[in-house]
Amino acid sequence: DRRRVRGFGMLLQGNRLSLAWRDLVEFPPKLVEQYGSQVVELDLSNNELQDIDPIRGFTNLEILILDSNKITSHTKFPPLPKLKTLWVNKNKIDNLALFIDKIVSAAPQLGFLSMLYNTACPNYFNGGTPSQYRDYRLYVISRLRKLKTLDSSDVTEEEQKEADRVYSKLKERAVTEGVSEQQKLIEEKKLRELEKKKRKAKLREKEKRRLMRQKRKAQEKTSASTSSVDPSKSPASSGVASPSSPQAEKKQTSGGVDIHLPSIEDIEKSPSPALLVPQKKSDFDKVFNADEDEWTDDSWDDDDK
Repeated sequence: DRRRVRGFGMLLQGNRLSLAWRDLVEFPPKLVEQYGSQVVELDLSNNELQDIDPIRGFTNLEILILDSNKITSHTKFPPLPKLKTLWVNKNKIDNLALFIDKIVSAAPQLGFLSMLYNTACPNYFNGGTPSQYRDYRLYVISRLRKLKTLDSSDVTEEEQKEADRVYSKLKERAVTEGVSEQQKLIEEKKLRELEKKKRKAKLREKEKRRLMRQKRKAQEKTSASTSSVDPSKSPASSGVASPSSPQAEKKQTSGGVDIHLPSIEDIEKSPSPALLVPQKKSDFDKVFNADEDEWTDDSWDDDDK
């Protein structure tokens, strides 16, 4: 039951589809449309693949071979709920924790994993020490709970127990640190809110002082405009009578000389009206503006007698 898929020259045998050694940079999407539900094993080894998201269409995929590609720690694996075997030997995976996080999420049923010849898998082939490889195995075993074989070596019961012992403490510490970090974030948020309230209070106080200054300036301006019309400096208070007042009637001018004439009130209050009569000729001249020829010294003298 061997068939060649038209246009790609690859071999489809039963539920196994091989695209190995095709120098593929990206996966052909039309193959997913044609054989998505049929393929159980997919061989994509020895290509140039970095993005494998299109294979999400293989809903029944159980075996995926990605040896010798350009898979990195940041390569996103699509959900493969039935995947049990994954080979990613000879790729560019250098961050073990980041890569395993993606595998745990994408393939929870994974039982067989091989990561040889990757920086994230320190072993004899890339200069890693036995201690480093042991730590690597314990970490992967602690994360992939259904793993049976890692790098062609079975997972032993002793390794499982040791992984649980070592990494359970790390998990507890991570949880504690997570809670502490969360509490720290809550405290920082409270401090930010408190600082925000303080800033608002300062702004309100500043605005209040500004309004008080404006009010004070307005009051000073009103007071200044009122004092410009000072009653103490008005004609009535300064003793300068207005033309319509009785005092103004007392002041008359004759020949440019101010004279004071008695008012009716002054005459009535005076004990002797004679005191109000001009006593000298000069005074009389000022009052009546008389000419010199109308007056003689004799007539004035007679009156004095």
